[in-house]
Amino acid sequence: MISSCFKKLKVERDELDRLTDLPINVKHQIQEHLSVEEAARMSVLSRPWKHIWVSIPKLVFSADFCHNKPLIIDVINTILLQHCGAIKTFLVNISSIPSSQHSVIDEWML
Repeated sequence: MISSCFKKLKVERDELDRLTDLPINVKHQIQEHLSVEEAARMSVLSRPWKHIWVSIPKLVFSADFCHNKPLIIDVINTILLQHCGAIKTFLVNISSIPSSQHSVIDEWML
């Protein structure tokens, strides 16, 4: 009984190791199918993926990205400041941002 549990854990660990060994571009492709929030969560669950999410080339901030609307600009600013590498796609649903703060979008584009 116990040995079967250990075998199962070893198989699960080996499967995780296969994910860890993937090239960075493949990891980015996997994370492109996740929301920014899900990609960040994934980095918490797996140490080898800890810093992968800050270099994904596709950032999409949908209307439901941040549940605390007053903080959405601060959250996006923090993500952009932590991001390293090229950003190929940057999408923001501006309906989540008060019109009085739309000028910050210009700063993000620079």
